Order: sequence, then structure tokens, then C-alpha cells
Amino acid sequence: MPALPPLDGLRASAILIVMLSHTALGKVVPGGTGVTIFFFLSGYLITTLLRIEAANTGRVSLRNFYYKRTLRIMPPMFLTIALVATLTVVKWIDHPLWPIGVLTDVAFLSNYPQLIGGWRGVYMPLWSLDVEEHYYILFSTLFALILAKVSSRRAAVVCVGLAAVPLLIRLGMAFRGADLSYVYYWTHTRLDSILWGSILALWQNPVVDDDAWKPKLWHFGLALVALAGCLALRNPVFRETLRYTIQGAALLVVFSYLLQDRSILARALGSRPLRFIALISYTLYLAHMPAIAIAEHFKWHAPVITGLALAFLYAILMRAIVEKPLQALRRSRH
Repeated sequence: MPALPPLDGLRASAILIVMLSHTALGKVVPGGTGVTIFFFLSGYLITTLLRIEAANTGRVSLRNFYYKRTLRIMPPMFLTIALVATLTVVKWIDHPLWPIGVLTDVAFLSNYPQLIGGWRGVYMPLWSLDVEEHYYILFSTLFALILAKVSSRRAAVVCVGLAAVPLLIRLGMAFRGADLSYVYYWTHTRLDSILWGSILALWQNPVVDDDAWKPKLWHFGLALVALAGCLALRNPVFRETLRYTIQGAALLVVFSYLLQDRSILARALGSRPLRFIALISYTLYLAHMPAIAIAEHFKWHAPVITGLALAFLYAILMRAIVEKPLQALRRSRH
């Protein structure tokens, strides 16, 4: 798959939004939108890779897929969980911790705390990684068994149907007057945010399809207006029902436009600083909350700034010591 600098810029922008949202700027920085961009990006990239593999080999190897995903996701995550749990036990991080909560974190179930007792795990935003891991398992299996054997257009239609299911669940919950406070975190109510990325990967994919639809500037502007509207409209029922669907459709246009754009915006997204941040974004996401908590515990000067600097240092070290060797190992597997 070719390098896609605009997507690196979007990934970097998303992680910076999320990190800032976990500071005192949380009331004005839309962290949820950053997570939704991550979700869309994951769906697009994974499905594009699966589609290319199916086109080149006639099949999808689930063994290779799970092997590569495991090496990419689990070592940095488990090492960081172990470190954060240790620092919590020695009181460097002021946060409640239950051993069974850590087991929940390791099992990728922390986005369903209310179903398993609400035990507190490590002070890390693992819920979104749980949603993505559930998607990796379910979607890759569906793709290998069914979607790889039909046309990409039909596969996209299937994904549209699947993306409608979480929306219907959310609308049904709102109609019944159910508690919507966990909708943001549950896999079965957020999976459509990832599936919208899969839809773009299967339908009019700028990377794979030579005749892919190229949005005009006004399409791009209208999509940005839709995203801004989702931020401006604060109605809680809207935010936990229709918002994710509107964001997904808008991001489909935004991603499609930027992948084919050659303007100053696309070049800015592909700049070297943003591409570097994208390279270490996974570990930054894992480490930024505990790093800020450590800075606050020791009352360092400007704890948010020093905490974020500590997160960057940790991510750079993890990239050199853990992620790069694992990346070479992944690439050696065919």
C-alpha cells in the first residue's frame, strides 16, 4: 500500500485533539471527534489492506492478519499497562486500581465496565482500543469468509447495512428512554464509526479505484459544515444517536477529498512534523493520561506541558525499542 501523507496528518491531528481534550482544555477541545477520526481511519486502512490482499492473492489470510495485528497492538499496550499499574501501586499515579480491572483491560473489555462490575483498571483510555480490537476480529473474519468473494460494491452495500445496526440500536434506546451514558463507549453502538471507513475503502476508494469519485471543494466544505454542526448542537439525545452517523458520512467525503487533493492543505497534512507524530501516535495515546497524572502527582511546573513532554519521550523510546523491531518482524511475515 502506498504512503498516504494526508492520512498521517489526520492521524496526528486526531491524537493531538484527544490529548488536549484530556487537559483543562477538555471543555473546548472536541476529544470525541478526534476518536471518531481514529475510528474512521482504522476502518479505511484495514479494509483497504484486506481488499488489496484479496485482489493480489485471491484470498485473505486470517492467520497473517491476526499475527500482524497482535504484534502491532498488544506489546506496546501490555507493556504500558504493566508500567502504569506498577506506578499506580507505588502511588506515583493517584488513581483507584482493582486487579480484576486490570484483567478487564488486558482482555479488551474495559469499554463494558457496567456489565462486569465497574471495576477500575489502569488510568489509560483503553475503551477505544477495545472497540477497534473487536472490529479487527469481527470484520476481518467477515471479509475473509464473505466480502472478499463478492464485488467491492456489494461488500460496501453490506457495510452500509451493518453501519445502520448501531444507529438503530441508539435510536431504539433513545425512544425507550434508556440511559445513553455508555453509548459513546460500547462496541455495538460505536462500530459504525469504523464501518464508515470500511465503506470508503470498498466504494470509490481513491487508493484502489482508478475512477474513484473526486469530491469537489464545495462537497468538502459542506462536510466540514456538517462536522461543525455536530460540535455545535449540544442536545444529548442527538449527540448519542444521529451524531456518529452524520460524522461518519461527512468524514467519508473529507477523507476522499484529501486523499486526492494536491492543495496547500494536503501538503500541510503531509508535513514532516505531523508525519512524525503520526508515527508515534499509538503509544502517545496509551501514555498521555498517565504521564500527565505523574506530572500532577509530583507537582512539576506546568504539569500538563511537562506531562505531555514525558508522553512524547516515552513514545519515542517505545518506537525505537519496541515498535520498530516488531515492525520489521511483521514485514517479514508473508
